[in-house]
Amino acid sequence: MDSAFSNILHDTIINFVLKPTSLLKEEVVISATKPDANLSEKLIGTVKMDSKEIDKLPGLMGENDLLRAVQMSAGVQSVGEGFSSFYVRGGNYDQNLILLNNATIFNPSHLLGFYSVFNNDVINNLTLYKGLIPAKFGGRTSSVMNIELKDGNFEKYETTASVGILASKIAINGPIIKNKLSFNVAFRKTYINEIINPILKNVFSSNTAFFDNSYGFFDFNSIVSARLSHKDFIKFNYYLGQDKFELNKSKNAIKANMQWGNNAASAIWKHVFNESTFHEFSLSNSQYKFYIDAFQDNYSLKIKSHINESKLNYNIYKKLNKNNLYAGFEINFTKVLPGDKSIGFNNSEFTFNDNNYINSGNLAIYVSDNIKLFSKIDLEIGVRYNLNFFLGPYKYYISDNSNILTDSLQYSDFEIIKKNNSLSPRLAANYRINENTSLKAGISFNEQYLHVVEISALTLPADFWLPTTLNIKPQKSQIVSTGIFKNFFHNKLQTNIEGYYKKLNNLIEYNSGLISNYYERNVDENVISGKGYAWGIETEIEFKSEKFKSKISYTYSRSIRVFNDIFGGKPFYSKFDRPNDLSASIIYNLGKKLSFSAVFVYASGKLTTAPQSRYIIQGMVVNSYLEKNSFRMPDYHRLDISISYNSHKHKTYESIWELSVYNVYNRMNPFFIYYEISGDVYEYKQKVKAKQITLYPILPSISWKVKF
Repeated sequence: MDSAFSNILHDTIINFVLKPTSLLKEEVVISATKPDANLSEKLIGTVKMDSKEIDKLPGLMGENDLLRAVQMSAGVQSVGEGFSSFYVRGGNYDQNLILLNNATIFNPSHLLGFYSVFNNDVINNLTLYKGLIPAKFGGRTSSVMNIELKDGNFEKYETTASVGILASKIAINGPIIKNKLSFNVAFRKTYINEIINPILKNVFSSNTAFFDNSYGFFDFNSIVSARLSHKDFIKFNYYLGQDKFELNKSKNAIKANMQWGNNAASAIWKHVFNESTFHEFSLSNSQYKFYIDAFQDNYSLKIKSHINESKLNYNIYKKLNKNNLYAGFEINFTKVLPGDKSIGFNNSEFTFNDNNYINSGNLAIYVSDNIKLFSKIDLEIGVRYNLNFFLGPYKYYISDNSNILTDSLQYSDFEIIKKNNSLSPRLAANYRINENTSLKAGISFNEQYLHVVEISALTLPADFWLPTTLNIKPQKSQIVSTGIFKNFFHNKLQTNIEGYYKKLNNLIEYNSGLISNYYERNVDENVISGKGYAWGIETEIEFKSEKFKSKISYTYSRSIRVFNDIFGGKPFYSKFDRPNDLSASIIYNLGKKLSFSAVFVYASGKLTTAPQSRYIIQGMVVNSYLEKNSFRMPDYHRLDISISYNSHKHKTYESIWELSVYNVYNRMNPFFIYYEISGDVYEYKQKVKAKQITLYPILPSISWKVKF
């Protein structure tokens, strides 16, 4: 034995730096993912991607976007034009937990859906759990997206920069102390108002709403990673992003100003005890702010919302023979400004609620085990215990049947006002029928203590968060999934069919719009509770070869809601019920330097509540609504294409040009609906016509990326 290894008596990590040597003339592809990963993955309804896969998908305006890639998966639907958020299997977008290096991201949208807040230059990989949610994750009832960021290079400096029509970005990473401390930073900013709007005004007619819009965003990522020893690793992550959107449609007297942004930081320490045991400890803080100021004619609406979450996580992992065991706990404290709301008419303005923060805390303890039964069956068994607290300070107003204030209750700081607890089991099974076929099933019970209250009549994206309070119960879901997965031609052709059923309880909505009446005092008194269920069938077909890759995903699904206080308890389709959802993509490498890609998406239109008729009574206009969510907006569909040319690829740098066309056939997809009113109310003659706002016409672009 070599003398360098002769004195090793315990677990030791030795790093080897290898120098590349060319031995083969043809390319050899080495992947960390198994060719049959879709069959061997233990949990049903799991989507995994890394940054290299995302880079290969069609880019938009020079940007390969993480959420656009995820939305190519069956069961994951886009919210629609103007929003990067997504629906998963009949759930609302707030029912998806999004983690960025363990820190929560509350709104993943940039530039009204053009980009997500995730810069692919700093993304390492992502995992989306849409069927069975592992026990270590909680707080949401539909899905969990766990995103891990790249560590900086510990050996050398690397820079990637790109210039596009909509935005430009730069990412730099490298060693601070070689082999011990590294950094990775990235910055993006748009200049759409300065460049693209003036160009489009000379190309298209001025009747498109695109020219009435003003956009702006930026984001910043930084990761610092440290190797304290061969067993201890620490990383720090910080994200800051800000968006601003303005709409000024003077012809229809419509103005809107929206601002939103995320601020997230986390610290993670990982310690390796031995080859079979390690633990992970993390601290994180996430903040999200949203503001909307909208006007139409003489009416105005203002909403301001803020959420701040601090979280502590601990996990320990242990491998025991054929078992993979993990356990841990999570503690979080959340402050929510549920909404500084006001409405106005002419020169009068009315403000609602006392604009105070509402506090809540949550403790979760969990354990899970992956068990190998025989040679063909894998079981994942887990359980999560949740204990949630609604905390002071808080002032609760008491009114009589005539809505007259009679008393109030004042709760002191950190006083427990209400307590909720639950036990949430999860079970998944994977039966490997043969080397080409796998049968999977799973069931999970989930709870959610933070909620976005939906406003069905409002088709603008709006984030109005509320915690679990005296009158708002935790959301609960039960998800049952089953499916068959089969590969052909040595795993080059991968197929699957999955079915699911989801039951939802304690869903909330506003009883009579955003603001019920002037006398609303408690933030939760205008909120009603209901239940729902969703079901669907998903299928995916994916083909991979050396030069060609294609994927087709189709989902048929329905999402139903039942509220006793809405239309007499009659079931109605939820706002995000979109029965048909289809996506198809192709990537074709024409050579070492040239590649072509295309994406086509189609989805049923979004639902909203629209008046069935309108009456004029004594000079007052009265709307009549027969059914909830009775109006479906036009179907959404779009084709994007992209051509990428690697003009230079040398040892020291790489240069890539990309030409892309968004919305090739110029489909005018709806962003939101408004009503154009003509006539004289005093003559009892009025005409109402629904009009749609479209954000994005056909958008060609060219971008340049350089790596060195």
